[in-house]
Amino acid sequence: LADVCDAFFADRTPVERLVIMKDPHLGSFAAGSLVLFLLLKFILLRLLVAAGGAGMLALVAIPAWSRWGMVLLAYTSRYPREKGTASYLVGRVPAGAYLTATLMAIAVTGMLHLLGMPWRISTGIAILALGASLLMRAWAYRKIGGVTGDVLGALCELLEVSLLGLVLAIHHFV
Repeated sequence: LADVCDAFFADRTPVERLVIMKDPHLGSFAAGSLVLFLLLKFILLRLLVAAGGAGMLALVAIPAWSRWGMVLLAYTSRYPREKGTASYLVGRVPAGAYLTATLMAIAVTGMLHLLGMPWRISTGIAILALGASLLMRAWAYRKIGGVTGDVLGALCELLEVSLLGLVLAIHHFV
């Protein structure tokens, strides 16, 4: 997440952004985003635990769907470099693996529904996971011309926080 924030918020070319993502140093966008992200995640988790009830079941569904988003991105995207850590994965996920990930996320959500998680929460999680994944893909293509391992990791983290916020909103306001 930190590398993606440093690169994507920099006013640079796509090639320069890819160099920033390989740089081991922490930039100002990375530091700021990490502090804000960790604080937000902590607050959302505290609020969800305090709310209790069926929304707590979402704590199982959220990681399942955030990892599913990573598989979707890796399945539908191309890698922007010739070589790299995630070049063996991005754009090379077999259709069967994507289908398996999809069925597993749906199965986990279905089991949680049987345990009391409302359909509005499970449906909201699935729709937000799909929409946010596609938005991240579009943003990554615009900024660096594809999807890297850093982008996959950033998506996972951003999805978890977004889904926590969604579950809290549905739990409290719907």
